[in-house]
Amino acid sequence: MTALRWVLPPDAVSADALRLHEVPLRQPGPGEVRVRVHAVSLNGRDQMVLRGPFGRIPGRELVPLSDVAGVVDAVGDGVAEFEVGAAVTNLHWQDAPVPTPPLGLGALDAPGVLASHVVLPVNQVVRAPAHLGHVESATLPCAGVTAWNALFGGREVAAGEKVASLGTGGVALYAMQLAKAAGADYFGVVRRASAERRLRDAGAAEVVNSADFPQWGARLREITGGVRNVVDTVGTATITDSLTALARQGEVALVGLFAREPLPLDPMLLFGSGGSLRGVAVGTAAQHRELIAFMERHDLRPVVDSVHEFGDAREAFAHHQRGGVVGKVVITVP
Repeated sequence: MTALRWVLPPDAVSADALRLHEVPLRQPGPGEVRVRVHAVSLNGRDQMVLRGPFGRIPGRELVPLSDVAGVVDAVGDGVAEFEVGAAVTNLHWQDAPVPTPPLGLGALDAPGVLASHVVLPVNQVVRAPAHLGHVESATLPCAGVTAWNALFGGREVAAGEKVASLGTGGVALYAMQLAKAAGADYFGVVRRASAERRLRDAGAAEVVNSADFPQWGARLREITGGVRNVVDTVGTATITDSLTALARQGEVALVGLFAREPLPLDPMLLFGSGGSLRGVAVGTAAQHRELIAFMERHDLRPVVDSVHEFGDAREAFAHHQRGGVVGKVVITVP
């Protein structure tokens, strides 16, 4: 029996270079499960790995992507946690070691999940939410858990508080859904008028367009009186505005790595609000399970921007890279 997998050749930096390989179907070893893949999702970190050098080993090919949903189709010796036929997703990682967290599947020497079958350690597999299909479940491991950690892993968001996130990607949309389910008021920050309309239609209390208000942090603080949590999905380039938007004792959860310029940080922004800045690198296994329970309790369904077929993996990468994506980009595996 054989399996299919997309492979990024050594040192390739474009999705156009992806090649589809047929390989022998691997049997799970002791303590492992094999998952018949039904859906995988793309994250911003996958584009960073694609371009390198982030997450790449020179001269090494790589199976990309880190987030998968499917059905267990074989188990190794000693596995009692899952039976064949169980619907599962993967944990991005078990814990977040200090000072440098691992990068998850589909990076460095860890093969990814853009394949028909993957074999994983049993402690890196978790049951899928009971109310979601494979397409939606595939969005949880990185984007969903990151947003959960950002809102509930530090100063837990409560009803009546104000939350903001940047952009319309997977983490930002998860943050909106989780905040609203917790009873908080959600405020968005975007760059496009079309995205502004989408967020308003989705129930945002207000949306600030940074094209109209380059100092969007001050504008957000003006209209809200200060927000309790800002989920910063961009990086160091936006920290100043994120801190400016905070209410007293608020928190900025820095989850983005896309803009990493070493910009100066004005400590008075922290002293003035009594706020805090917390780095968020996805989350733990416990947080993943907490997210699943919360989503089941509130019947939350992730926002999916588009679904692509397995054979169109290159186009899925290209679509994800274009501006204007709202929610998650998913690839289904027949």
